[in-house]
Amino acid sequence: MSRPAAVSPSAAVPEDARLPQVAALLDAEQMASALGRALGRRGPLPHPSIRYVRYRPGKNVCVHYVADVDGHEQHVVSMAS
Repeated sequence: MSRPAAVSPSAAVPEDARLPQVAALLDAEQMASALGRALGRRGPLPHPSIRYVRYRPGKNVCVHYVADVDGHEQHVVSMAS
């Protein structure tokens, strides 16, 4: 089975008055420190990429990140509602 392609970082980021944090959640480099903390690391997660996004305008957003950490694929999910 092949891995799904990462979500394009150049995709248009929607403006959502009810979810103002959606742009930050879709910026993998901006999220690197928070993702590293979520995995118990002292520093940012190295080179995170977005694997999957579920976005319901005005309701919620779920972003699935993946990164290689010390030779192991690590997964982190960030959500806002």
